[in-house]
Order: sequence, then C-alpha cells, then structure tokens
Amino acid sequence: MEKVAKRGGVVLLVLLAVLLLSFPVKAQESDAVAAPDSILVFYYPPGIRMFKTKYAENTCSLHVLRERLRGFKRGKNVLYVDGYSGSCKRDASNRRMAFRRCNNLKGYFIDNLGLRERDFKTVNHPFAHPALGEVVTIGFSPSAVVSVPVDSLISDEGLSANDLSENSLSNDNLYDNGVKETPTVTSTDVEIREPESPKEEKSHMCAVEDAGTEKAVRLVRVKTNILAWGAAIINIAADFQLSRHISIELPVMWSPWNISSRHSLKVIALQPECRGWLGKPGRGHFAGIHASVAWYNLRNGDDRYQWCGRPLLGAGVSYGYALQLWGCLGLEFTIGAGWANMRSNHYYNIADGAMIDRSVTNYFGIDRIGISVCYDIPLKGGRR
Repeated sequence: MEKVAKRGGVVLLVLLAVLLLSFPVKAQESDAVAAPDSILVFYYPPGIRMFKTKYAENTCSLHVLRERLRGFKRGKNVLYVDGYSGSCKRDASNRRMAFRRCNNLKGYFIDNLGLRERDFKTVNHPFAHPALGEVVTIGFSPSAVVSVPVDSLISDEGLSANDLSENSLSNDNLYDNGVKETPTVTSTDVEIREPESPKEEKSHMCAVEDAGTEKAVRLVRVKTNILAWGAAIINIAADFQLSRHISIELPVMWSPWNISSRHSLKVIALQPECRGWLGKPGRGHFAGIHASVAWYNLRNGDDRYQWCGRPLLGAGVSYGYALQLWGCLGLEFTIGAGWANMRSNHYYNIADGAMIDRSVTNYFGIDRIGISVCYDIPLKGGRR
C-alpha cells in the first residue's frame, strides 16, 4: 500500500508540474498575436516604387489587413500610412520615392479593398526605416516618431547643421495629431510634389504623374474639332505625351462631299504638331510647331483648283490652352499661323471643264484654328 501511495504521489506531482509549465506557454502564444494597434509592414526593393504583392512578406501582410478591415468603420476610422525610402542619393529624391510608394500602395487598397483616399493619413520619410528598411507601414493608430541623427541628413555638399535647419523642407502631409517629421536638406533641382487633395483624387486616373525612373501614367488625349465639323470636315486627333512637358498631336481631316456646284472643298489633310506645355500635358497653356500636308479639290465660283504633282506642304507655329471640364472630359482652344506652298491645276468650274493653267502659290497667314472636345485616356508604361 505504501508503494501504491508513493506512486500516486509521484503521478500527482508530475501532473501538477505539467499544469504549471503549461501556463507560460499559453501566455507566450497569446503574446504572439498582433495587438489591435500594431503596424503592418509592406516591403519594397531598393529603388522600386511599384507595389509587389509577392515580394518578401507582403502577401501575409495583405491577408492580415483584409482580416482587420472587417471591423474598420469607413468615415470614422483612419489608416496611418508611413513611407520610408533611403536608397536614393538625395533626400528630396528619397522623399519623392516614399511619396510615390505610398500613393501606389493606397491606389492598390482603393482598387482592391474598397477603401477611399479620405481613409488615409500619410507621412513621407526621406530615409529608410531604422529597423525595417525600405518599407511602407500601415497602422490603425499614429505610429511613434522615427528619427535619424542629424549628421546623417547632411548632404555631400558639406552643409552644416545650421544650414540644414535653415533650408529644411516642411512636409504638409503629416498626421493631424501634431507628429512632425525630421527636417531634410533641400534640393533645388528636384521638384517635390505634395499629395493631392480629395478633389484631385476624384480624377487621379486622368492625371499625369510627375517624371520618374519607373513606369508611370502616360496621357493619350483623343479629340475632335467642332469648328471643322461646322465646315463639314470629318476630323479626329490624338495627342500623345512624350515626356513631362512635351506631347505630339496627330490630326486627320477628311471631307468627301461637294456641298454645292459653286463652292465646296474635298480634302484629305494631316497636320502633326509637337507641343511644349508650361505644366502637365493636357493642362493649361502650350505652344506648338506643326507641319501641313493636304490633297485638295477646291471649287470657288467659276474656278476649280486641284493639287497636282505633290500635295500642299506647309509649316507654322501655334498657341493654345487646354481646360479640364470634369472627369476625363476637357476643351482645347488653339490658333496658329504659318506658310503653305500649293502646286495646283486651274480649271473652269463646269463639268469636264478645261484646264486654264498650272500655278504655284505661297500662302502666309492663319493655317490652324480650333475648339476641340477632348477625352483623356491614361496609359501605364514607358520610361520618362
């Protein structure tokens, strides 16, 4: 009996030890679960601004975000976005890279998770995260201030700490709770674009991004000239963006009709133009240089003129202004003047009229005028 009692006591002691040891394990398992206000991390390769779902742990972070958004109240809750970039040589370039990464990631969330621009508050940091590196973090509450030593922000040009404070850039894209960002060195040759307002967000798919080294949205604008339609000339044109301030327009005009036996114009014409824009292509003022090519048959009273040997050739300059109406629709006003050379056969304007003579005419004056209705088509691709 004593042996049985001893064995029973040993078993009880072992069970008690197992129970006591199990409590810390459960506590550790519970600690491993992410707290409600913990951040989610989305990683980026150095120098890359496009979000890659299968890079590093991004797939896992997306899954966790989808689960946590089930309790997200739109209009009341806010996602706090922090972008970090330290792979560029200049602080201004790092800030630009962080800004584009944040915008790219928010665009993915808007398209795939049903979020809106107003659901985000964003801060762009011109340095890599001290612990995580090249990342964009998402939090359900403002994250702690991440700072770096002032000495690490001094540029290679030898700026002092005083120069740093005097020439530092302010970031308007900060949390409303007063969190401030570490000042950075200015760079006069790199333009820093501040985040768009909610009004700009509505038409962000029709806007053109600033220049960069990665793929970006390019503008293609399709248009038709109302004034040409008034002259019974079918016309359509496409304006292609080539760079930050340069675009090329390719218009085609065609009139196959004889409006009357006394006055009419049959024509097929091309008038390509290279344009320089003061701002983004498709917005505001522009100046252009164009060339003209046309095959024509003109009736004018008792005379008829028809091209011969070669088409009309010309060149000129123009000025215009593009106005955005709403969404992707806009208006464009343009006027131009130049020179045109016409080699024509001159006929009597009657059926089977005899040829009178052959002439070469040089024209100087207005050769381009229009009020066009435009539609913008954003295309992704190409290097700026």
